[in-house]
Amino acid sequence: MTTVTHPIPVKCKPGNGLPTPHVGPDLESYKKAHALTTGEHRESFWAKAAKETLYWHRPFSTVVTGGFEYGDTAWFQEGGLNASYNCVDRWAIQNPEKTAIIYEADEPGNHQEISYGELLREVCKVANVLKSMGVKKGDVVSIYLPMTWHAVVAFLAVARLGAVHSVIFAGFSAESLRDRVVDCKSRVIITSDEGKRGGKTIATKNIVDAALKECPDVTNVLVLQRTGNPVNMQQGRDFWWHEESAKVVPYCTPEIVNSEDPLFILYTSGSTGKPKGVVHTTGGYLLGAALTVKYIFDVHENDRYACMADVGWITGHTYIVYGPLLNGVSTTVFESTPVYPNASRYWDVVQKHKLTQFYTAPTAIRLLRRLGREHVQGYDLSSLRVIGSVGEPINPEAWDWYNEEVGKKECAVVDTYWQTETGSIIISPLPGAIPCKPGAATFPFWGVEPIILDAVSGEPLEGNDVEGVLAVKHPWPSMARTVYGDHERFLDTYLKPYPGYYFTGDGAGRDHEGYIFIKGRVDDVINVSGHRLSTAEIESALILHSGVAEAAVVGVQDELTGQAISAWVTMKPEFKGSVDENLVKELTLQVRKVIGPFAAPKALYVVGDLPKTRSGKIMRRVIRKIVASESDQLGDLSTLADPSVVEDIKAKFAEGQLNSGSDSNTASDTGSSSSGSSSSQTTSVPSTAGVGGLTFTEPPQTKTSYYKVAEGNEITFGWSLTSIYNTPESLTFDAVNTDSGNTYTMGSVAGGDTTFKWDPYKHFTDGNDPPLVYSTYQVRVYDDNGPSAAAKPGGFMPNSNLRFALYKPEKYTPLDEWVCPNCSSAVRNIPIASLAWLVTITLMLLSGYSLARSHR
Repeated sequence: MTTVTHPIPVKCKPGNGLPTPHVGPDLESYKKAHALTTGEHRESFWAKAAKETLYWHRPFSTVVTGGFEYGDTAWFQEGGLNASYNCVDRWAIQNPEKTAIIYEADEPGNHQEISYGELLREVCKVANVLKSMGVKKGDVVSIYLPMTWHAVVAFLAVARLGAVHSVIFAGFSAESLRDRVVDCKSRVIITSDEGKRGGKTIATKNIVDAALKECPDVTNVLVLQRTGNPVNMQQGRDFWWHEESAKVVPYCTPEIVNSEDPLFILYTSGSTGKPKGVVHTTGGYLLGAALTVKYIFDVHENDRYACMADVGWITGHTYIVYGPLLNGVSTTVFESTPVYPNASRYWDVVQKHKLTQFYTAPTAIRLLRRLGREHVQGYDLSSLRVIGSVGEPINPEAWDWYNEEVGKKECAVVDTYWQTETGSIIISPLPGAIPCKPGAATFPFWGVEPIILDAVSGEPLEGNDVEGVLAVKHPWPSMARTVYGDHERFLDTYLKPYPGYYFTGDGAGRDHEGYIFIKGRVDDVINVSGHRLSTAEIESALILHSGVAEAAVVGVQDELTGQAISAWVTMKPEFKGSVDENLVKELTLQVRKVIGPFAAPKALYVVGDLPKTRSGKIMRRVIRKIVASESDQLGDLSTLADPSVVEDIKAKFAEGQLNSGSDSNTASDTGSSSSGSSSSQTTSVPSTAGVGGLTFTEPPQTKTSYYKVAEGNEITFGWSLTSIYNTPESLTFDAVNTDSGNTYTMGSVAGGDTTFKWDPYKHFTDGNDPPLVYSTYQVRVYDDNGPSAAAKPGGFMPNSNLRFALYKPEKYTPLDEWVCPNCSSAVRNIPIASLAWLVTITLMLLSGYSLARSHR
C-alpha cells in the first residue's frame, strides 16, 4: 500500500477567497468530529442531522430500531416527508429562478438550464399524468430513459405521488428489461422514442416494445419525444409525454410517506445470477445522499455540481438526482461520453458551465490519460474545487494524472467507496481535513464504522497493517433494507456471512497510518467500469445457447476498465458445429442480447472440461489464478476430480482465444467507452464455401495501400452479395475510432447495391474528431436491424469490421508508400456463414491536407 501522502490542497484551505470547507483544518479535527458521530453519540448525531437537513411534514421521535440480526433496521420511523418536496419545492419557494439542472445534450452546443421553478412545474405535470394512469402511493413505476433532464423529472414525479421508481439503465437488453419489469410488478413504464449517446441513436422505444411482449401486466407507457423519429405507438397503451402534460394542471400536492416507505428499487448483480432488486427507503436514504454531497463534495449554496454518471445506476440516483437537489445546488445531466465529439468534451463542459465539483469513474480517467494531456490543456478549469472518482478503486497513476492535469494540484481529490446497497458514500476523504494517498479510500464518513475481519474466522483485525474482508459494525440510515420480494436473500448476502456485521463483499487493507485501501471483490461479482456484473448471470446467458454444456466466468484485471470478463465454456457432446471464431461471436452475441453490450466477455475460450471438485462444483478460483498469470499460486487442488483439466486450461490460455469476444470495451457509469481489438484478436477465417454471403471486391486491399484524404478523393467499397436468404432492405456503414471510441455514420445504400462511396475529406472537415497518429478505425456494415440488433436472415453480423488507419501529416512527412507496422495481410473472399462473419482488411490512408482546423 502506498505511503505517499498529498497535503490539503490550496483550494480547500480557509482564507483563499473561496468558500470555507465544511470540515477542517486537519486530520485530527476530522477524527474528533467523527468520534462524535459514532458509539454513544450515534443516535443523537443522526437525529440532529435528520432534523437540520430534511423537511419533515410529520416529526419523528424514534431514531433507530432493529439491527443486523434480522435485517429489520428502521430509521425515523414515525416521521413523514416527501422526497420531491425536499428536492424541489423548498428551493423553488425560496428562489424559483435559481438553476436546478444544467443539461448538456449529446450534441455539442446543445445545452439548457432548468430553474427550480420550472422543475417544480414539470414534475407536477408528469405526476398528474401518472396519477391519471392510476399510479398511486406504493405502486412501482419503471423508468427506461436516456440521460436527458427529463429523467430527473420522472424520478421526482413518481416520488411526488409516494410511488416507487425502478430505473433500468437504458443500455440493458429487452430481455433484461423484461425481467426487471416483471419482478417488480410495474404497470407503467416511462421511456423515450430514442436516445442519443456518443453520436449514436439508441432505440429505447423499440427495446421497450420487445420487452413488453412478455409483460402482460403493463397497461401504460409514457413516451418522451427525444429525437422525433417515428416509432410504433400502441393505441390505448402508449402516450406521448408532451401531449399528456399539456392536458393537466402544473401543480400536484405531494403525498406524505412514512420515513421507512420505499423510495426506489434498483436492480444490481448478485452472485446467484438473478438480478436483485435492492430496496431503499425514503428518510434514511435522503439523509445519506444530502450529507455526503454536502461534506464529501463540500458543496455551498452557489455551486454548480457535476456527476458524469448515468441515472440508471446508483451513482446517478444519489449524486445526480437526490444528493445535489437536496442541497439546493445546480446539478449537471450529461448525455454524452467523455470522447464525443473529441477527448476534450469533459473539459469543454467544465469551462462552459463553470463547474465547481466534478465526479467521474476511473475508467474515464484512465481513457483520457491514455489519449494525452493535450486534450485537457487550453481549457479553463479554475472553477473546480473538488474532483472525485467513483465505481472502483483508482490506480495511483490515474490518480496522479487526474490530480495534476485536471485538479492542477489545487483541488481536493475524493476517491469514494460505496455500493448500491450502502445508498451513499461510506468511506472517502473530506476536503479540507483529510490528506490523500493515491489509491486509498482513506477514512469513514460520519456515523459509519467500517471494520476489517479475518476472512476465515470472522474475527476483527485490530490495529494497522492488516488485510481481510471489509464489513460495517452498525446500521446507518442510507443502507438498503431488503431485496424486493426476497428478504432471505438480503440476509444471506449481506448479514449472515459474518453475523453482527454488514458484509460488503470486498477485500480491504489498513496501512500503517490507518488509511483504508479497497482490494476488490471477494465474491462472484465482476466490476467492469463500475458496472457490477454477476458471474452467474453471464454464465446463465451463455448456457442458453443450445450447444453449451457448462460455463464459468471470472474477472481479469484490465488497464482501462479495471476488470474485464473472461468466459470459459464446454460444448455438449451432441454439438455438431465448428469450434471457431463464428462460435465465439455467436456466444458473445448471446450475452449481449440477454444482458446487454456492456456484459460481453473480453475473452471467450472453448475447452473440453472445467476444473471441478469431486462433488461437481466448478473451481473458478483456479481459472481466476490462471488468467491472472498466477499459475504458481493455485493453492490446494486435492479436491479436484481431474487434475489434468488444470493443465488443459493453462494450455488453452497460453494458446490464446480464438477471437475476441467483445468488439468494444465496456462503457462505464460515466459513459466512457473505447472500442478496439488487439493484434492477437485478428485471425484468418476458415472458408465455408457454398454458404453464400458477402465478398469485398474493391478497393485492392494490401498492407501498403493508401488513399490521399483530399477533396474529391472518394474511397469505393465494393462487394458482391450471394445469399440463400432474402436481400436486406438496406446496408449501413459506420466507422468507430478505436482510440476515442467515437462512432460516425458513413452512409447507407439499398440492400441490392454493390458499391458504396465514402468521402473522408468531408467526414473529417465536418467537425468529426481528427485521427491520432496511426489511429485505427473499424468500418462496420449492418443491415436494417441496426448495429445493436441480432441479424435476421439476410442480415449481417453487426460488428463486422474493415480496419484501416489514418495518417497524420503535420507530424510526419507523407511517403509515396508507407508500410503499416504489424498489419496483417488482406483476407479476401470470405463468405458469410449464417449469422457470423468477419472481414479483416487493412487500408492505410495518407492524409493530403492539414487537419489542423479539426483540432480545437
